[in-house]
Order: sequence, then structure tokens, then C-alpha cells
Amino acid sequence: MARTTTTAGEHSTAHGLAVTALMMVTATLVVGQLYAYLPLLPEITAELSTTASVAAWTTPAFALSQAVGLVLVGWLNQRVTGGRLFAAGMGALSIASAATAAALMLASEEAFLLGRVAQGLAAATFPPLAIMAIVEHTSARLRPTAVGLFSASLLMAAPLGQMLAAAVAGWWSVHGVFLASAVSLMPIAVVLWLRRLTAARTPRDVFDIAAVAALFHWRALGRMYAVTLILLMGLVFYYAAVQAGDTGVDLQLFRLLGAPAVLMTLVAGALLYRWSAPAVQAFGFTVAACGAVVTGLTANGIGLQVGHWLLLGGIATAVPAVLSFMGEQPPEHRQRAIVLYTIVLFAGASLGAPVVDAMDGQPLSVKMWLLAVVYLLATASVGSYRWWPARLAPARTAAGNETGQAAVEDAA
Repeated sequence: MARTTTTAGEHSTAHGLAVTALMMVTATLVVGQLYAYLPLLPEITAELSTTASVAAWTTPAFALSQAVGLVLVGWLNQRVTGGRLFAAGMGALSIASAATAAALMLASEEAFLLGRVAQGLAAATFPPLAIMAIVEHTSARLRPTAVGLFSASLLMAAPLGQMLAAAVAGWWSVHGVFLASAVSLMPIAVVLWLRRLTAARTPRDVFDIAAVAALFHWRALGRMYAVTLILLMGLVFYYAAVQAGDTGVDLQLFRLLGAPAVLMTLVAGALLYRWSAPAVQAFGFTVAACGAVVTGLTANGIGLQVGHWLLLGGIATAVPAVLSFMGEQPPEHRQRAIVLYTIVLFAGASLGAPVVDAMDGQPLSVKMWLLAVVYLLATASVGSYRWWPARLAPARTAAGNETGQAAVEDAA
């Protein structure tokens, strides 16, 4: 999004923290929709009276439509200010959630999947505009902490989304999870409409076809988009595989105990002051690969939880580092690179559950070894930057590399 005239310094620390807290809560409700229904697929299958393969599209339908929706949001934001678009998107997500609940109660497969598509399209307004709201309403001193906390909330949505959905489904029903989402999101939409937290607009040339195609070249940002594809794909794959595996653990407790690992986003922020972004990425993917290996070797008890911590912590380290690298690009490429990063990120998330479904019958250990290999390939890919640097060289400051938080600020 283009930088606006809003001056963060005009806002108090309390105001900045309030905006950050609102975005973190909203992240649980919005991004949590990506993961929430993984533990509820058997119940969804039963309510729709359909096959498991059809119900398995519950997550991919949302994620893929969100990736497509990000392009639509970018186009709309050239014509509608970010504040209005953000509020309208959250209101539309609330309505779409209620409609999806109705489709589930009516046992209509087609309407249910269309509802998930509509949810994904509406949810696409959240990631870019939430980042803009935080950047515009926090001071330069508070912003790195705010961005770190927000990044943590995006990943925290994975375990928390599943926990909350399973709890509501147990207390009420599966369609009750969608209704609870609808009820929770509508007040947020009203607040966003009243406050209009951002006036940002997308630059007119952000979707220039020739410039976009150039970014995907291996010697440009192709390597980074390749690893971006597996960031959330691997996380969705992991939770779906554990859910399908015979682990013998309390899955609710498993999700709860794993949640603190996402605070590694704050560690990543500290590392980015000292290491290059590709080095932090390589570290994160290596830790995630170790988590997949540990999970594959133990598949139960404390070993499974240790693998969970390592994998989730590794991804929590890699995500800010990849975004940092995008933000370090020269100004003429930076905004376009970050927009494409978000699109590829959620497109990858749509692939996680179908890959697990395609590997039905394979033991959890085989799935985890495959995931470990993918993460090690990602490590090699980002590590190659040292010997074959991209043509789009990272922007430099007099002191060296810019940090990820500063890059996000500049990208805004």
C-alpha cells in the first residue's frame, strides 16, 4: 500500500497498543479460519453427508480464494480507501460466515464450499490492511514490537484457531463455530468503519505484468517465492498429518502447549539486526526440519510436543525473515514484491490439506520425513543467495542491512 500522510508520532503509546491488540484479536478470528476446521473434518463430513475428500476442501477452498482475493483487494484499493475496504471486508466475512453456517445446517455441499470461497475472498482484506493500520498508528519506537506481536498472532492463529473451534464445536456444534465467528467479527467491522484506521491506497502500477513476471526469475526473487509457497503449506500439512495420525495424545492439549513457540517471531526480529535475512531464513527452516524429524521419529508423547515446538518455532523464525527480504528490495520493486509474497503465501496454504489427503494410508513418520526434506530444500534455496545473489540487490543503509521491521515500515 502507498504511504499515507498519517503520522504515527501523533498517536500515544496506548493508542498504538490498542490498535495492535485489535489487529491481534482479529487475526485469531480471520487467519484462524484457515486452520480451525482441520480437527472438525469428520463432523463436517457427517453433517454434509458427503465423502471425506469433499470435506477436505474446507481449508483449501478458503486459502486459495484468499490468495485470489488479495489481487482483487489490491485492485479495489486503487479506488476505495483502505479504511473503508477493511471494514467492508470484515463485515462481508461476518455475513459469509453466517451463510456458510446455514449451508452446513442445510447439508448443501455446493453452498458450503461456496461459503468457504466467499469467506476467503472477504478475509483477503485483512493481511495488507492490518499491517498498514499498525504501521500508521504506532510510533517508530513501538513499531518493531507491534509488528513482532502481530506476526506472532498470525502464527498463533494456527493452534488457537483449532483449539477454539474444537471447544465451540464440542459445546455447541460445527455450524456453531461459523456462527460464533460471524457474531465476533461484526462488532470489529463496526469499529473499523467508525475509526477508519488507514487511508492507504494501492499504487496503480503494482500489478504491471512485465514487472511481476520479472520478479519470479530465479536470479530475482524466484527463490524467495519458492520458499514462501511452503511457509504456511508446511504448517497446514503438519497439523493435518498429526490430526490424521494415530498419536495417542490429547490434541487440544497438544495445540495449547505448542502456541508459545510462535514467540520466536520476536527472536527473529532480534536476529535480523545481526544476521542477513537469508541467514535467518535458513536457520528457521533448519529448525523446522528438525521438528519434522523429531515428530517422525517419536510420533507420540513428549517427543511429539518437542517436534511441535521446533517446527512451529522454526516457521515463526522464517516468516518475518522472508518478509524482511522482500522489504529490503529497492523502492521500485518493494511494494510489488510484498503484495506477491502475500498472494503466494496463502496459495501455498491451500495445498497443505490436499497433500495430506493424497498421502492417505502413509504413516505419520513418512509424511514428516517428506516435510523435513522440503524444509531442507528450502534451507538450500535461501542459502544459495550467498553465492548467487539476486539481481534485485537488497537495499543498504550506511550501517548495513535494513531490519525487517524497518523494511515493513518503508514498504507501507
